[in-house]
Amino acid sequence: MSNSDLGIMIISIIGLFGLASFVFEHLSRNRSTKTNYQKSSMEKRQTEARPKKNTHY
Repeated sequence: MSNSDLGIMIISIIGLFGLASFVFEHLSRNRSTKTNYQKSSMEKRQTEARPKKNTHY
């Protein structure tokens, strides 16, 4: 294997790992956004169910 083939292979592997990292980061960001949305909708339901307190002094 010549040096140029080895260099191309190393650069390709680095690119592959970089692409995989980007994909996993993107998927985890979408998943955390969905869970935050579900949590916020649950919190809204819980706060709507609670009686409102009079906070005027």
